[in-house]
Amino acid sequence: MAADGKLFAGDPQGGGVYTATADDEELQTLVSSGTFRSPQGLATSEDNTKLFVSDYRYGIAIIDLETRDVSRLASDIPVILDGVDGLWRYGSKLIAVQNGTSPMRISAFELSEDGTRVISHRVLEQAHSEWTELLSGSIDSDALIYVGNGQWDRYIEGELKEGMEALPTQIRRLPLASPAQ
Repeated sequence: MAADGKLFAGDPQGGGVYTATADDEELQTLVSSGTFRSPQGLATSEDNTKLFVSDYRYGIAIIDLETRDVSRLASDIPVILDGVDGLWRYGSKLIAVQNGTSPMRISAFELSEDGTRVISHRVLEQAHSEWTELLSGSIDSDALIYVGNGQWDRYIEGELKEGMEALPTQIRRLPLASPAQ
C-alpha cells in the first residue's frame, strides 16, 4: 500500500499488476496480464510517482504511475537484480529478498535521485544457517521483519506431503539503519 492509501497488487500467475483506491469497488488494471512473468514484490517511490515491481526472472521494473509505461531498473554498477521475491522501499533504498540467488540474501539497493538506477549495493545478510527459503515480510520502523523458512517444498495443493511435518515459522528481524544514520 502506498503512503497515499492506494493499494497495489501483482498477479504472479497472470503477470498483471492492479491498483485500487478506498473508493474503488474492484481492482483496476495498472498493467495488463502477460506484461510480467511473475510480479512479486511491489514498492512505491518516495514521491509516489513510480511503482517498483520485482519479477523473479525479469529483474526489477519501474511502472510510471501517470503514464503506466514500464521500464527496467538500470544499474550504474554490476549487480544482480533478478531472483527477487520481497521488495520494499526504505528511504532512497530498495530492500530486496533475493531467494533466487546462490547464496540467498537480503540486499539494499541505493537508488539514484530520480529513482531509475541503482547507484550502490550492499548485502545486508546472506546464507544464514537457519534459512530454508526466504519469503516476504514488512518494514517496521528501521527493521525488516521477514519469514526465514518458507515451506513450499513441504506442501502440495495446500496439504502436507506424505512423510513431511510443518516446521515452526521463523519470523526474523533485520535492522536496516546503521549506527551512522
